[in-house]
Amino acid sequence: MINVVGRPPLDAARVRLCTFEHVLCDTSSMPCDWLPCHTERGREAAMVNGTVPITLENLGQIRRDPCCSAENFVLDSCEDAARELESAFGAEGGAVVCDLTTVDEGRDVDGLARVAARLGESVAVCFGASLPAADVARGSEDEIRVALERQLVVGVDVAADVARNFAAGAPAAPRAAFIGPLRPALDEGSIPILYDGHPDIPYIRAAVAAASRQGAPVVMVLPAYRGEDLLRCVRAVLELTADAPPPTWIFRMARFDNPANFLSDVQYLSPNILVVADGWYRPYDGANPPARYASRIQGDRVVVAAGVRYRTQLRRYGGAGYGAGLIAVRDATERDINL
Repeated sequence: MINVVGRPPLDAARVRLCTFEHVLCDTSSMPCDWLPCHTERGREAAMVNGTVPITLENLGQIRRDPCCSAENFVLDSCEDAARELESAFGAEGGAVVCDLTTVDEGRDVDGLARVAARLGESVAVCFGASLPAADVARGSEDEIRVALERQLVVGVDVAADVARNFAAGAPAAPRAAFIGPLRPALDEGSIPILYDGHPDIPYIRAAVAAASRQGAPVVMVLPAYRGEDLLRCVRAVLELTADAPPPTWIFRMARFDNPANFLSDVQYLSPNILVVADGWYRPYDGANPPARYASRIQGDRVVVAAGVRYRTQLRRYGGAGYGAGLIAVRDATERDINL
């Protein structure tokens, strides 16, 4: 994967860990992703619903109810991100951090470039190609594919007329390393899940076509389903894109909703599937520390993500820093996990 600042990240032999996180983001207008949102009532309950400012005095309340503070869902400090990633990985080196923030979640490519530039050679930062939902809604499948492919080949924020043919010598710009994450609105109650006319089908097909042409991975966030519904969801996606599959599917799963045994069940559906087990360390884990979950994960195609993107974890507010989740992953003693 290419680094956001343009150089190859690291010698593959030196990479100890690849983790999928939100380095910079703004999800204050979106549902809290750890809560089930299968119904309209569930989505309303999961929305950020408060304006409590982040202060040392308010930390206790925010940790009990993260949704009470919209500011809690904004990570915008390049300095803090670079310092904490350097603290987690700088001494030992060999880490690739893939930022999973989409355009609508506040993807900040310039900010990521500043973070990556401060990290030096030991830690690489990558980001994914994505489009605003409004552009997807009005674009054709071919237009969507070209736009995503341009972010992989030429870079972001490059005028279409300059880079129409992805010509050599196009202006240098930060380039995406993968496509996604795709976040399709798959409804657990619909059979099949990807019914004819589903609004997300063109985006999924365009994304996979772009990835297949350029040899890039595709990241998809799976809904918080259980058991057979989860497998049915993955099967539907694989069938939809069977004509030109990407070289690698990376399905992101939330650990608090999906039993560990289904991680391997999803992998067995295709040899080109990696599974990201998200939520390794969060401030409200309480009785479920990371080590307990680690002992239940098996397989060499599982990638662990800290899933920490909340401002209350930043050190300046008395927390351990969102790098603490990454350190928990880095220092895991369970060697069955392919980090």
